[in-house]
Parts: sequence; C-alpha cells; structure tokens
Amino acid sequence: MPVASWPEALELQKLALNKYLKEPFELVGVIDTSEQPGPYNLWDSSLRKKAIRIAQNSCDRIIVVPEELHDNRSKIFKGTRELSGNIANLRAAITLQYAFNSEIRHDSNKILLIDNDMFPITYFSWEEKMQENFCRSVVYESRSKYRKKSVSHLWGGLMFIDAEKIPFKEIWSFDCGKINGVKVDVSGNTYYWLKKIAENGLESNFQTIKHLPSLQWSHSDLSEIFSHDIAEFIVKDERNINNRYYTEFYDGVFLHFRAGSNWKKEPAQVVKKRIKRFSDSLSRHIKEQ
Repeated sequence: MPVASWPEALELQKLALNKYLKEPFELVGVIDTSEQPGPYNLWDSSLRKKAIRIAQNSCDRIIVVPEELHDNRSKIFKGTRELSGNIANLRAAITLQYAFNSEIRHDSNKILLIDNDMFPITYFSWEEKMQENFCRSVVYESRSKYRKKSVSHLWGGLMFIDAEKIPFKEIWSFDCGKINGVKVDVSGNTYYWLKKIAENGLESNFQTIKHLPSLQWSHSDLSEIFSHDIAEFIVKDERNINNRYYTEFYDGVFLHFRAGSNWKKEPAQVVKKRIKRFSDSLSRHIKEQ
C-alpha cells in the first residue's frame, strides 16, 4: 500500500483486510510522503515521520522510497523525459515502480497492490479472484485531446499480481509521459506490457477488473454491499455532481475514496474533515458487519 498524505489510512486498511480478506497476508506499507511541505502532505513537513511511525505499528514490513529518486527520476525510469518528480502523478509512478522492483520483479509473491485510499468493504479471496490469471487490473484508455488516438494501459490503484507466473516483468513500467502522441497518467507505460501480452497470445491469463467510475454512477447502483454508514458518506459527499457519485467502487469489493493524496490541491482542513467523515463511516461499517 503506497502511503502519501493519509498515513492513518493504513490502520483502516489493516482493519478491513483483517476482516474481509479470506487468506492470511503480510501487510507491506510503501512510504513516500514528502519531507517538504506541500499539497501532497497537506503542508505538514512532519507527516513523513508520522507515516513511518504508523506503518511500523500497522504493517508487517515497510518500504521507504528514497526522496532522491524524485529529484532524478532517470535513476528508476532510464528513458524518462520527465527528470524531476514535482507533481503527484510523477511521484506516484516512482512509488509504484519502486514497490514493483522490490516485491515483484525478482520474487514469487502473491500480490494485492492497492492505493492508500482503497478499502475492501465486503469479503473476498485472492485465490478466487485470480484463479488461473497471472494479473488482474483495471484497463484505462487515455485519449488525445481531439480523440483521434487512444492508448490502453493498466491502472496502478488496484492490481492482483502473481509474481511467479506473470511474464515480461522486465518491461513493466509505471511511468507517465506520452505514447504515440497521447499523454498518459500514472502507469501509462504498462501499455507496452499489455501490447506484449497480446502479441504472445496470453490475453486469456489477464483479466480486466470492472468498476463504477467517478461521477458515472448513482443511487440505482447501490446495493446491500453498502451499509447505511458507507452509503450515507457516498451520497452526501460534497464532491458529487448532479447526484453522480465521486467515490468509486471496484471489483464488487473495493471502495475508492479517491484523491486521498490531495492531488486536487484542496485546503488541508477540507481534506482532513472529509477523511474524518469517511473514516468514521468505514469504521462503523467494519464493526457492524
């Protein structure tokens, strides 16, 4: 779990995973909170130390991403054109790649990679979700400004990966940038991995995760999975537009708070109050189910 501006989320994720994940697991926290005050740490220069402290108490292991990698991104993305990682998506790409290199590239672990603001709200099994697949993830399509071109790639916020079975790990990249003239966000360069999978006829071992995207679902999509507390937060979220919900729901299991790293650069108190409302709702949901 990558951690940036919301280290307390680790405690919630551990509670939720302890209750809902059917297999035993090792929780690994990936700490990448900046030491310099800014929107991505809610202008709190002490948050990195706090994140490490919380992770040490909540996780079985922690990985701390060296800040120097953001100063020179070519140390981890050799061909990148964006050398300085001073915005949220560039930082996130480094964080995910560092975790991938540490836990997946040279290992045989069974991985559930979830973002800092992604929480299971019902029971699930890693083995049942994966079956014979070597990877499950969301496939996004990035389009050019005039929609003449598009690029398909994975999304780094939720991934099931069997590190022993997944092929072509050496070309896997979470970097951003441009591909075929199309600007792509975090993990956009997984386009090349998806392309390699297709070229080798291995699509049947990769499964696309379905989800309810932000501002594209509403009251009719709610079900018994969403407790009263969770549904109340979703419905009353001030980020909703025209009764369309800002939060997201993935794979029939995972609720995505969204923008937990404050990439929208909102005032710190606004983010903290929203996080408090969500945390209270999720805590009650976990206890009552």
